[in-house]
Amino acid sequence: MAKHNSATIDAVTEEIIDLVRAEVEAVDITADSTLQSRGLDSLKIMSLIFKIEERYDIFLEDEDADNLLTVGDLAALVLRRVQEQS
Repeated sequence: MAKHNSATIDAVTEEIIDLVRAEVEAVDITADSTLQSRGLDSLKIMSLIFKIEERYDIFLEDEDADNLLTVGDLAALVLRRVQEQS
């Protein structure tokens, strides 16, 4: 998918929330939702990261994933990586 050069934190957060919803059945997901509290085990988190990498044409290091607690953390990381590639 094309790079999202004009991405904003709100837009990235909404897209990630949609991707999380595709992985789990939780509907009440916000930027403050923790990934594990929404039913994302390590395998689902890796699947989510793979989808994000494809969607945004970025690469996330394993160490990046280790520091992610919330959907907002993930959105901020994605936006940072997208901006680094701009």
